[in-house]
Amino acid sequence: MVAHCATTLYTSHMAKRTRSTMNISLPAAQKRYIEKLVDSGKYQSASEVIRESIRELQENASRRSALHKKIQLGIDALRDGRSFTAAQTFAELDRRRAAARRTVSRRRSA
Repeated sequence: MVAHCATTLYTSHMAKRTRSTMNISLPAAQKRYIEKLVDSGKYQSASEVIRESIRELQENASRRSALHKKIQLGIDALRDGRSFTAAQTFAELDRRRAAARRTVSRRRSA
């Protein structure tokens, strides 16, 4: 069963807010979940739930894209013969962890 849900989405255009209405179809379970979030008081409307969900999807896509770029850099480095042994990698991780601990200690003692 698909429940129909009408929601209002807001888009920002040159600091001016415009309103667009979009009708979406959701499975009944998802509609109930959105209603439960609104009823809990965490969100004021179904539109707010949908807007936050879309923002999170956009952020996740951005993080995934950045990760894919880093992976490609690693692949390219391996192809170019720029690689590190496991021992070198773990030594670098230990060095970074120690530096982070020193930073935390300095902040706590300040």
